[in-house]
Amino acid sequence: MSEPSLLVTKFTIPPLRTQLLPRAPLIKRLNQSSTLPLVLLSAGAGFGKTTLLVAWASQSTYPIAWLTLDSLDNDPVRFWSAVVTALRTCLPTIGEAAVAQLQAAQPAQPGQLLTALINDLAAAGEEIVLVLDDYHLIEEPSIHSSLLFLLDHAPSCLHLVLSSRTDPPLALSRLRARGQMAELRDPDLRVSEQEAASFLRQIMGLHLGAEDELLLAERTEGWLVGLQLAALSLSRRDDPSTWVSAFSGSQRLILDYLQDEVLARQPAAIRRFLLRVCILPRMNASLCEAVTRKAGSQQMLEALERSNLFVIALDEQRQWYRLHDLFREALLARLQVISPELLPAMYERAARWYERHGLLADAIEASLQSQSFEHAASLIERYFSPMNARLEYHTLSRWLAQLPQESIQARPALCFWAAYTIMFTTLRRSPASWARIEPLLLWAEQGFEAQDQWQRFGDALALHAVLAFFQGDVARGLSVIQRASLWLSEQSIMAGLKRLFEGAELLLAGSLDASWQSFLEAHRIYVSLGDIVATFASLVWLGEACLARGELHRAADYYQQALALTDENPEAVQHQLMTATGEREPFFVSWAYHNLAQLAYEWNDLSTAQQYIAQAFSFGQDPEEEIHLLTSGGLIRVRLLYRSGETREAQKLLETWERKARYPWDLRLIRVGQARIDLAERNLPAVERWSRFKEHFFGFPIHERDMTLPYVMQEEEALLLVRLLLAQEKGEEALQELVHWKEVAQTQGRMHTVLEILILESLAHFVARAIPQARSALRQALRQAQPENYQRLFLDEGQPMQVLLKGVLREVQEPELATYVRRLLNTFEQEQGPVSSSSASDSSGLLEPLTPQEQRVLHLLAEGASNQQIANQLVISLVTVKKHVTNLLSKLGATNRTQAIVLAREYGLL
Repeated sequence: MSEPSLLVTKFTIPPLRTQLLPRAPLIKRLNQSSTLPLVLLSAGAGFGKTTLLVAWASQSTYPIAWLTLDSLDNDPVRFWSAVVTALRTCLPTIGEAAVAQLQAAQPAQPGQLLTALINDLAAAGEEIVLVLDDYHLIEEPSIHSSLLFLLDHAPSCLHLVLSSRTDPPLALSRLRARGQMAELRDPDLRVSEQEAASFLRQIMGLHLGAEDELLLAERTEGWLVGLQLAALSLSRRDDPSTWVSAFSGSQRLILDYLQDEVLARQPAAIRRFLLRVCILPRMNASLCEAVTRKAGSQQMLEALERSNLFVIALDEQRQWYRLHDLFREALLARLQVISPELLPAMYERAARWYERHGLLADAIEASLQSQSFEHAASLIERYFSPMNARLEYHTLSRWLAQLPQESIQARPALCFWAAYTIMFTTLRRSPASWARIEPLLLWAEQGFEAQDQWQRFGDALALHAVLAFFQGDVARGLSVIQRASLWLSEQSIMAGLKRLFEGAELLLAGSLDASWQSFLEAHRIYVSLGDIVATFASLVWLGEACLARGELHRAADYYQQALALTDENPEAVQHQLMTATGEREPFFVSWAYHNLAQLAYEWNDLSTAQQYIAQAFSFGQDPEEEIHLLTSGGLIRVRLLYRSGETREAQKLLETWERKARYPWDLRLIRVGQARIDLAERNLPAVERWSRFKEHFFGFPIHERDMTLPYVMQEEEALLLVRLLLAQEKGEEALQELVHWKEVAQTQGRMHTVLEILILESLAHFVARAIPQARSALRQALRQAQPENYQRLFLDEGQPMQVLLKGVLREVQEPELATYVRRLLNTFEQEQGPVSSSSASDSSGLLEPLTPQEQRVLHLLAEGASNQQIANQLVISLVTVKKHVTNLLSKLGATNRTQAIVLAREYGLL
């Protein structure tokens, strides 16, 4: 970043006034409380919070690191830069790692920064107080979150003092309950009657009667600014008692007094000066003279301070000053009424002064206020140059939002950063965001190409490829990313991003080896850059690739490595992993937990899976990220609900997601999930409707359908159609459709899919009454699945799989494989009951023996007789035949006649 060091006055304890109201009881309370982690001064404007802290700091034995905050500090990077600078004024040896991170080209991560800073403070072991004045100006939630992280993890030698007009969102109730904070509030800061009398006499030089002093104290309710304003008005009154009797101490009327009494009674030169410099948050003589275009500002500032006219010195040398907030607000309101036409020129003069003195952020703010948009755009471009500079995304986003589109469009760098901030600080999967990003990237590419800035051109192309990925256009994404690689630096942020999303697109396309190499390269780049978030993401993607390979244990290792970056601490997970925007980036953390849940589910550790799911959804994701997380993780949350018998809850969850989903792939996968439940519930008409709805994607043969859908998603839907064919007793047709998908999955090394296809092959042979072939396919699946301990892939297929496993067990020669099959069968028995029974009356292996009449019906079914033919031959009604058939299916654990006959032969009943 090209911005020089921040104004030194931000880190300077304001000078102690020569005339100061003694507040010994409050000083004593601050001294007693300063050993706690947090002291909070929370009161409205004008209660003397800053003055009290200055007085306390002047006599404290602790080193005081002081930071006066302003609205620009709402950017997390800028905020923590300022905090580190403040702490180093007292402990110069700390924060070396933090400073290096903040000055690096790669955006600093607040979590990384805080970890390094906390370790440095703990190693130093020296008591230090950090004062954050005007904390109410901080509105950015991520700063509150990271400050709470600091409070929760800081060493005992660090003590934080906050001054704020409002209560900060820092889990104050928890800190109170633990006895970790002290508070000074309005009632504590109000001056007593005795203090009010002392203030009026000694500070303001008034000599009123005791009754008038008491009445002023009551009317102002101990509000110091109210007393000061009243005293300023009284100093010019011939009849103080009459005025005091009519005086109201309300803040609204006080502001009226500021304009009508205080300002109106000043000499014209002072009024003119104040009404010009009120646009400045901070000021020195040179800046004031640039704005007012008159000399003598230093003398004016010093005179105003001596007159107690709400001008506050910010340093001992009396170089920098500020107006009291209430006084400045009143002056600005007055200026807006009487001379609004002066404001643009005044702000522009301030902007030029800031620019000359290297204060680019202040120059940008002033230029925007003056509506000098071209100048502001030029300054913003300088502020965020070069392209790999550390970015204050919140600040950038706020500035760009104030520029006209044509000012951005004319500058390719601003177009790029505008697109970047939208993509990584908004709902990136929202079509509304895509519509904003697309033209910005096109303008950036055109501009960089016209200027022969080819590395920047490559950056823009890489970001465009990421956009294509989010839009679901994998083919275009891969094409664009290949173009981008011609110009990208091999060790840049965008090069790593290019590798990461290239790998994701290749994985979705089914190209496992190529995607694996891309993820490894992205991981190497991000480790070298020290980017914890991107490193985390690359580890999660590597785990995803392992899942596709069928390497479950290796996938678990990658997810655990990723979570180890947060020291396996839930609070660290929430606060360490932050984007350069300062916002929490929970998606990859949640994804890691969600995929660990998927693994635990596959290993049939359902309680652990539930725990991981709870952790995955503990971060407060936005709805779009939550839905994508659910679909990308195989809808494990739905499977767990269904597995526990909560079918309706699983369906309701899918219905809710379907209503909310806007991302095309998510919607497709949600509908696949619903169809899987319908299939399990034997609701074949619903699955057939889904199939017909998908026909424009499913021209037979299945693999020749619309190739704009990522290959692995085509495969997901195709395998569900195969399951539908099995339910329709079309085993031979199902086997034909599996040929292509199996061949491709084997070629690409996607062994998880190969396993599922082998299982479907086995079931298809079973439906087709080819039992030896069914067992052969199942043995292949078991041999491949056993090393990784696959379980639910078999268990979720139900009783037909249980029957097949029992048959395979008699043929298995390998001891380890036999143990594996027995474990699966034991689990089947626990969940569904045994296939065989030890009943002395029947050795067929049925849960309940067949009656003689049911046995006769079974033999007729095996001969191909229809229900009517069975009724005629057995001389029973058609209704009775149907009842017998229903009982047969139930006792055999079959879902249709064909399956019942196969199972009966397996049990030796035919």
